[in-house]
Amino acid sequence: MLLGNYLAALRHGRDESSDRAGAVIGRSASTISRMEIAAIPLDWTRARTLLTHYGVPPHRVADVERLLSRPPVECCVDDSQAGWNTRLRACELQATEIRAFHSVLVPRPVRTAAYSADLAHQPLADEPLDGHAPLPHPRTGQRRVILLDEFILDRRSAEPQVMADQLDHLIRLDEAGAITVRIVPTREVGTLTGSTNLTELRYGTLRRQRVMYIQRGPAVSYCLTGCAEGQRAQLDRAEEAALPREESLARLAAASTRLAHQAAHADQKNRTRPSLTGTPA
Repeated sequence: MLLGNYLAALRHGRDESSDRAGAVIGRSASTISRMEIAAIPLDWTRARTLLTHYGVPPHRVADVERLLSRPPVECCVDDSQAGWNTRLRACELQATEIRAFHSVLVPRPVRTAAYSADLAHQPLADEPLDGHAPLPHPRTGQRRVILLDEFILDRRSAEPQVMADQLDHLIRLDEAGAITVRIVPTREVGTLTGSTNLTELRYGTLRRQRVMYIQRGPAVSYCLTGCAEGQRAQLDRAEEAALPREESLARLAAASTRLAHQAAHADQKNRTRPSLTGTPA
C-alpha cells in the first residue's frame, strides 16, 4: 500500500492519466489503478520504471528499493530511509478518511505554513519535502478527524502568535466542514497506554475499504489493519475520551486568545525596551 500510494500521488502530481502511465510499462490503465490500490502484487521492475518516469532521482529510487527489501515485523514496516516525508505525505493525500491522535504537535495535514516553518528549527520537525516531484492537494471530500491532546494548546512548539494563528486555522477548518477537531483532556491522555502519535488512514469505499495505521517514533511505522488492533483500539479510546465538538472549539478559541495576548505583550515589551544608547528601541 505504501508504494502504491506513492506512485498514485506522483502520477496525480504530474496530472498524468493512468493510460499514459500504463503505456510506459506496457500495461493497461486498469493495471495502473490496481497497482496503486494494492489490488495486485507490485512488480519492482515496473515500479522502478514508473518512479523514474515520474522524475524520482536514482538515489531516491534506491532508497525505496531498500525500504521494500526489509521484511515486515508483525505486518509493520518502518520507514527511516531518506525521503520518508514525501512517502508519508503521499499516503495522507491518497486517503479518503484520516483519523489522527497527537499529543506533541499539530498533525501535518492541518498545519499552517508558518507553524511548519517554526518547527523546522526543532528536533521533532519533519524533514523538508523532496523537491523531485510535486504532490497534489488532498483528494476532494477527504474526511479528517483530528484528536488533539489538550497539552498541545499550551506547549511552546511555535512562537505564540504563530501558534494562535494555527489554532484559529483549525477552528476555521472545522467550521467549514473540512475537519472535525476534538480536544482530549490531558488527564484522559494519561490513562491511554499506547502511542499518542498515531494516524489511521482509510482508502476506498465501505464495500471495499483498506486501512493503514501510521505511528511516529524514531521511524515512521506503517501497519496494516489485520495486525493493528492495538492501534485501532487506542484511537477509539482517545475519541471516546475527547470533549464534545463545541467545547473543543471553545478550548481552541480560548487558547488562541491567550497566546495572541502573550504575543502582543512580548511585542510591546520589545518595543519599549531601552536601546544601548538609552533611548527606547
